[in-house]
Amino acid sequence: MSQRWGSNPKRRADPAPRNRLLPLVVAAFVVLAACGGGGGNGDSADTSNNDASTDEASASVDATGGDPASTTDIGSLIVDDQIDDDALNALVTDFAALDADAQSDRVNELSGEVERQMYELSGLAQELGSPEAVDDSITQTAEWLAELAQQASSSIGSAALEPQGIRSGVVAQAGGPDLSLGLFGGFLVTTLVGESAVTRTNDGTVGTRELSEGIKIDASTDRVEVTTKHTFTDKAGVTTTLVTRNVVTPCPKADGTFEASASIDTSSTINNGATGKRVTLDVTINGTVDDNADLVGYDLTSRVQYADFVASRGGFVDLTIKLPQAGSPTGEYTRGGGTVTSEIVENASALSTLMVVLAGTRLSATAKKGWESGRCVALQPTVSAGPKGLQPSASVTINAAPRSKIDGTPTVGTVTALLSGGGAGVDPSSTPVPADAEFTYQAPGEKDKTGQVALEARSRRGVAKATIDFDTAGSPTVRIAGPVTYSLMGAEGTALVDLTLAPDPDGAYAGTASLQVTGGFNFMQTSCTSATWTESIDLMATLTTENDEQVLVITTIGEAPRGTPVATECTTAGVRIPSRSSLLSSSLFGEVRIRVVSGDQAFVDTVTPGIVSGTVSVTVT
Repeated sequence: MSQRWGSNPKRRADPAPRNRLLPLVVAAFVVLAACGGGGGNGDSADTSNNDASTDEASASVDATGGDPASTTDIGSLIVDDQIDDDALNALVTDFAALDADAQSDRVNELSGEVERQMYELSGLAQELGSPEAVDDSITQTAEWLAELAQQASSSIGSAALEPQGIRSGVVAQAGGPDLSLGLFGGFLVTTLVGESAVTRTNDGTVGTRELSEGIKIDASTDRVEVTTKHTFTDKAGVTTTLVTRNVVTPCPKADGTFEASASIDTSSTINNGATGKRVTLDVTINGTVDDNADLVGYDLTSRVQYADFVASRGGFVDLTIKLPQAGSPTGEYTRGGGTVTSEIVENASALSTLMVVLAGTRLSATAKKGWESGRCVALQPTVSAGPKGLQPSASVTINAAPRSKIDGTPTVGTVTALLSGGGAGVDPSSTPVPADAEFTYQAPGEKDKTGQVALEARSRRGVAKATIDFDTAGSPTVRIAGPVTYSLMGAEGTALVDLTLAPDPDGAYAGTASLQVTGGFNFMQTSCTSATWTESIDLMATLTTENDEQVLVITTIGEAPRGTPVATECTTAGVRIPSRSSLLSSSLFGEVRIRVVSGDQAFVDTVTPGIVSGTVSVTVT
């Protein structure tokens, strides 16, 4: 009798009671899909790697989004110990046409079938003694896997599971399909942890860390690797070990290509490993991103191996599946040792194929979270004036030049500008402009108004965003504070500067600098001991634009600096002469240029005959 994949007529006819507790693992998968897995809104999930039309396949899905009308017969998936590519293509196509919930149900059901068949094949069921004991072992391990997925994701700092927790999902969906685990459970753990790790490190966090027991993350800007290893022993003594590795390069290269991979190794043993089973899955995708930072597709290669440990028979299924970006799926099947039925071979092969489809979807979605976050591309726009203190109706040029954070090269692609707040406007608006892009911002026509321009760069290298806040609140006030060193005609020392320059109603700048000076004098035959004194000097400044930045050019006003010299002692040609410290501030402020940007800046005097240097704090309000 032909058998539809994921269904076992004999098992469904069995009147023996089964554990009907909702699978925690499936609840975790539903949450994952709702948090970015696609298809959560009822549309077909993006599990098809090709862009070919799926209208015909979609037409086979009933009105509830449930089972497709077609009956893919997995009994024909393997013919004469070879994968039938037509049957493989039909299996993938039918599965891709389902929504996310239906996909999780399919994989969950089939995973449960394979898990129980593996218990029988490996001798675990015989060791446990009854179907009820097998169900209990599977239930305990599935609960552990679901809890592990929750804990692992939380330890990395992801909130992915918080909107719909696993436990709350159990209550809401009681009476769902049977519990399953094995390959599906391991898949959920590695994809959840991998996605959480990329999301967490999108803020620039790098380095290697042990996040919690069994979880290690190694992150750089262009690569995130997460490894996990956990072990659980149920009440009957069945020990399950899960080892996973997830590697994502979330920043595409200059040609738009990226890579991601996942490895899952899960085994269950009893009697110190004498009896048991093992499944491994290795998946690698090579994807392509277009000039709009959209996923074009990917080539996927996978290998799945099933093994039992009874009498050391070892592997019995070795399956390689390839899903190309263009073309149809292909597979290679190798039958190993062990006494197995065609049913378990077909079920294991079908499950492996569907897991590979899901893995490709999840790995590409994880990489996309990286390149869309801003971790890959820098966008630091410059303006010809402002952005603060613009004159009403002023016209300002915005230059937006996105650069790769990986190699610093131009990203090409486009930049789009949009007035996201305030008044006036930006031109062109909401129109992609080839990078490096130039826009014109028009300030509001009145005083004390604001405008905000949002910029978004998109390219094969990823997405970057920036926001510029403009206003016509008048010219900014600038405070300069901090120490400088000086060397002027034999006088050497330090000066602690504190200067506030504020504009008058006409926009002219003036202020008085207060200086605390410490220094001595040593020139030719005269030297003076070090002293500390205070002085002040009146200054003026002109607000100008240099290299697309606002700059204050500061110069002195009036005659000599004001202050009270302190007593010091000088020696000239060996003769001690009581003296007074000299006043130096007019020399310190010969002419100084300060950028109108808050932060630490170099103090550079461009006129004095000596040397004045240092780093001062600039505060713009």
